Amino acid sequence: MKKLTIIFGIAIIGLLLFTTSCGPSSPSDVAISTINNIQSGNTDDVIAALSFDGKELSEEDITKFKAALESGSADMKKKGGIKSLEVINETINDDGSEAEIELKTIFENGEEDTEPLTLVKEDGVWKIAMYK
Repeated sequence: MKKLTIIFGIAIIGLLLFTTSCGPSSPSDVAISTINNIQSGNTDDVIAALSFDGKELSEEDITKFKAALESGSADMKKKGGIKSLEVINETINDDGSEAEIELKTIFENGEEDTEPLTLVKEDGVWKIAMYK
């Protein structure tokens, strides 16, 4: 019985590690994760979650983009940080290649912001479209 409990425990830990290492799997998960990464200042993770329609960003573009993200992070902190994020609507097109999301951000100071986002699937991964 003890051996069975140990095997079961190892299986559960393995499953948890597998599911958490796969990253966000739905358009809503990607949007929420990206907003949280903006607030945390994880600019590399944010840029990795964005689609630029197959265009490569120059080092200058990346530097400018990171500065804009850092400014956005500072703005979020001025509002006391994020209290909650709510997906109001998520619609995925028929072929599963594009999604439209309406995301509501509520800040600790009571301010609210609702943003429409378009996400596209690139190589099986949802990314926020920066060109739509």
